[in-house]
Amino acid sequence: MKFGFLSLLLSLIGILLIKFVYGAGVLIFIKRAGEPSISLLYLFYSRQQILVFLFFGFLITFAYLTYVLNRIKNLLETFPKEEENVVTKK
Repeated sequence: MKFGFLSLLLSLIGILLIKFVYGAGVLIFIKRAGEPSISLLYLFYSRQQILVFLFFGFLITFAYLTYVLNRIKNLLETFPKEEENVVTKK
C-alpha cells in the first residue's frame, strides 16, 4: 500500500512539473489569434532570461524524473518477494 501510494505521488508530481515547463514554453513561443503580441513574461523579463529559465526548468524536471525512476527501481529491488512472505505450516 505504501509503495503504491509513494510511486503514484512521485509520478503525479513529475507530470505536474512537465506540464508546468511545457506550458511556460507554449506561453512564450506561441501567439494565438486575437491575443496581444507580447507575452506577460516579456513585460518583466528579457527573452534571454526566459530561455535560461526554461533551460533550468527542463534540467530540474529531467533530474527529478531520474530521481523518481531510481527511487521506484530501488523500492522494487527491496520489495519483499512473494516466496519470502509464505510461511509453511508443519
